[in-house]
Amino acid sequence: MDQRVPPTWGSTKGPGRFPYLLVEDDDPVLALSDFRLFKSAGFSVAHCTGPGANPTACPLLCNQLCSLVDSADVVLHGLDPALDLAAAIRHSHPHLAVVSVARGRYERSDAARGVLREDADLSATSSIGTQLHALRKALLESQADTRRS
Repeated sequence: MDQRVPPTWGSTKGPGRFPYLLVEDDDPVLALSDFRLFKSAGFSVAHCTGPGANPTACPLLCNQLCSLVDSADVVLHGLDPALDLAAAIRHSHPHLAVVSVARGRYERSDAARGVLREDADLSATSSIGTQLHALRKALLESQADTRRS
């Protein structure tokens, strides 16, 4: 499991800071990416390649805390759905915005009902604009859910 985390990740909370975006994907191309378009759109970006062939390498899959997920405001999840990592994130952080592209759909948890909602097509070939729209929408709705709780 490889992770790349900005030095300021998780160090500040509250208004006026960029939202923390955790990109979970094992695509080797993303391991080289600087995520410039997400940064230009106002996100502070961390990247995790996931556990690979060793599920015990991921703390969430071992019912432990993950500092990246704990700090994130929104997760762009593109790992293998068979890992069930998106479900583990939603279970441990029910109000965290999780945008899943693993099934070719934008899915996010509806914290009030504990279910997934599919709102838009978001395949791996989607434009960055489509992904940013899905991330912003999920983040805004997650923040509204948190305020209501």
